[in-house]
Formats: sequence, structure tokens, C-alpha cells
Amino acid sequence: LFLGIITGVFFLSGILIYLFKHHPIPISAFIFGIIFATFLSFIRLIKNKRIGDYIYLLVSLIVSISITQLNSFSIESNLIYLFFCSAIAASAMILPGISGAMIFLIFGIYNEILSVVQNSVKILFNFNIEDFISIYSKVISISLGIIFGLKVFSRFVVWLFNYNKRKTWLILTGLVGG
Repeated sequence: LFLGIITGVFFLSGILIYLFKHHPIPISAFIFGIIFATFLSFIRLIKNKRIGDYIYLLVSLIVSISITQLNSFSIESNLIYLFFCSAIAASAMILPGISGAMIFLIFGIYNEILSVVQNSVKILFNFNIEDFISIYSKVISISLGIIFGLKVFSRFVVWLFNYNKRKTWLILTGLVGG
């Protein structure tokens, strides 16, 4: 999973930057379509809907919409901040409908993350020890944050499914919808 994420980030970050810069509406519409189709398929998976189910859907829908309305923080990033933001973003990536990139935007480090990804490859070809240490200390901090977030939060989601699968499924569906 981690190797797939890293490979995707390195190979697709430049393409995504280009698409969002030059074709923001079509790429946004494409992503919206994928999420909307996921939401509809999740709704279909919930059988025998009851009144209480709609409360879980509505509350999680409101939470998800509220998250998208948050303004980005303007905090100076350091290695610890990058670690914790990455852990939270990785946790969000486990949940369908909540984008890790959106979490990075909210925390005000999305552009820094993309810059670190792009520069981590460039620095290998134009080697400078000071730049290498600066970039790769961030790469390590972000990577450790992602690993930590995935390990901890995935266990939490598994526990939720074991505790009450139906309610967890309803909440995840609402998050996707938001």
C-alpha cells in the first residue's frame, strides 16, 4: 500500500499540478463524479433503511460538509507540524469521501507537500547536501506521519466495524456524500 502511494505521488503529482492549473473544472468534475458514484453505490449497499439510519447519515453528511468549509490555517510549518498534519491526512485517506489533500489544504501545507515531492526527485539530480538534508528531513517527517496515521487509524476503523458495522457504514456513507 505504502509503495503504491509513494509511486502514485511521485508519478502523478506533476500531472495533477498541471491539470489543476490548466483544466481545473474538468478535473474537479471528474473527481466529483467518482465520489458521487461511490456515494450512490454505498447507499445501495445499505439494506432495510430505518429512520435512525438517516440521522447517522445526516450528521456525518453535515460533519463532512463542515470540514470542507474550514479555512486554511496559517501556521509556519516545521517537521513536527508536517508529521502531525500527515498523520491526520493519512487518517482521512482511509475514510472514503474525506480527502487527504483537502486536509493538507486546511492545514495550509498542500503546496509545501507538492513542492517536497517534486524537489525530492530534482535534488537527486542536482545534488546539494544542504538542500538534500532540508528536503529529505521533510520527506521522512511526512512519511513517518503517514505511516503512523495509517497504522493507528486503520485499527480504529476496524474496531468500529467490529463494534457496530451498520452504524459505521452509515457514517462513512454520509462522509462520502458530504
